[in-house]
Amino acid sequence: MGESCNIYLSADVRINDVINVIGILLGQKKNKNYIEKFWACDVEDVKEYGATNITSENASKENIHLRNYDTVPTMLEVVIRKNKIDKQPHTAYYHFETNNGMRLLCGGNSDFWHKVGKGLVEFFGGWVDYNDCDSIEKDFEAEKPRGSNHGESDEEFDAFQNDLWNLKPIV
Repeated sequence: MGESCNIYLSADVRINDVINVIGILLGQKKNKNYIEKFWACDVEDVKEYGATNITSENASKENIHLRNYDTVPTMLEVVIRKNKIDKQPHTAYYHFETNNGMRLLCGGNSDFWHKVGKGLVEFFGGWVDYNDCDSIEKDFEAEKPRGSNHGESDEEFDAFQNDLWNLKPIV
């Protein structure tokens, strides 16, 4: 088993928001998608997880997408086909359950995941363990910047969408 970069995110984080933030951090184009009086930040070339079962056979062609991890029902695979940081494809595993009650995104121990992990933690709150084989558990840590990462009121939803819209790429 190799070294991993473990990204622990606040327990109220939704996977669709995680991959949208990854897309924004990697420089994917954003649009405002209007629904009646509200708008939502739509990130291009990112396939969100929904009613469609995502398997290896029908994997998405979008740049950033999810796949079910067949043997572990509490985990999804995050697939990044291309990026502007190192121009390489990347895969990480998103765990819905951890011993500490957080969400965990586990990628390879690389500069790519260190940068993406720091950006995710700054946006959602949590911490990054850049190398899960060393003695330092929290290499970078940030408080959750908002009361909820999945606002249920109109005001919380609008604030979250504004935060997504204002998020800058790391590349």
